[in-house]
Formats: sequence, C-alpha cells, structure tokens
Amino acid sequence: MLSSDDLKKIRKTFNGKKESLLVSSFKAIGDNNRHRIFKLLGTRGKMSASEIAETLKISRPLTSQHLKILEQAQLFKKVKIGLHRFYQLNQQNPLVQTLSQTIEKFS
Repeated sequence: MLSSDDLKKIRKTFNGKKESLLVSSFKAIGDNNRHRIFKLLGTRGKMSASEIAETLKISRPLTSQHLKILEQAQLFKKVKIGLHRFYQLNQQNPLVQTLSQTIEKFS
C-alpha cells in the first residue's frame, strides 16, 4: 500500500495545464475527420475552411466545428489575410511536430 508521502509525490507529477493540453490534443486528433485535417494541413501548409471542406468532401459547418476543436487544443492557429481566414498547424506547440512525425510514419 502507498504511503501518504508516496501519494503526494505521485500527484505532483500530474501537471494540470500540460496534462490537460495533452489530453485535449489526443482527443482532438482522435476523430477521423480531424486527423485528416491535421494531416492535410501538415502537407499543404495553410488552407481556408472552404478548401478543407471541399478536399475532404464534408460540409462547411462540420469543417468549422472540427477546426474549432483543433484550435482549442492548440494544434492549429488561424491566420487572417485581408478578409480571408486560413488555418495552419501551430508550430509553437511542441506536440504538433511530434504528432506530425508519428502520423507520417504510419502513412
């Protein structure tokens, strides 16, 4: 049985923010369409929601919902150019590079 000191040590390893970001990232990428969007933007760079919807043959509202989830998980970021919005991988998130490499190995 674990002592109370052991339990405290174990609990300290659970970092709230980092752990939450990691879990939300895996949940976000776990959906088939979001995985495809992630992979698509990894190869194409940046695309508009309309281009993504057309490429994947899914509706624009569904695409927007998927993009919102990916953005909340900090996997993507939105770039405004004039009146247009484009989405691209968030290269500032170290998990993005790791996920990209992992996905590439299984493609």
